[in-house]
Amino acid sequence: MRERERERKNYTQDGDTLTEEALAGLLARIEAGELLHAPARLKDETLALVRRERRREADRRLLVYRAKVLTAMAAAMAVLIFMPADRAAGAELSYNLQREQEELEEMTVRRRMSVEAEWERHLARQERGGPEGFCGKMRERIESIGAHLSGKTAPR
Repeated sequence: MRERERERKNYTQDGDTLTEEALAGLLARIEAGELLHAPARLKDETLALVRRERRREADRRLLVYRAKVLTAMAAAMAVLIFMPADRAAGAELSYNLQREQEELEEMTVRRRMSVEAEWERHLARQERGGPEGFCGKMRERIESIGAHLSGKTAPR
């Protein structure tokens, strides 16, 4: 009991720093080679402080996790609420998609037929003569001359 009173007298009123006499006594004991011992309660207080900090951190992580889960649940509920409730809306949507797909297939067939017809007209004009026929014959003649020069075939 008297030790505690003596220790209290050694500290200033704010309890943080040593008085001049206490500091001088501490220095004298250290210089004399006397070992200083930590207070017995220091270990327990430090461990308790570490446990509190770890618990606080775990609680904070749990709170963040809960907030994320609640946000995801709210988003899922919003999606479910704003989705069409009856199947008629879904059926109408699939009908529109099917109709658009049929229209695209028709357009593709018409385009293919148009390209084939244009090709047939081009071949007919080439055989009849005219600019297409002349160019086609010139191309054939140039190819045969090139083949002859390279030694692959005889000229016509």
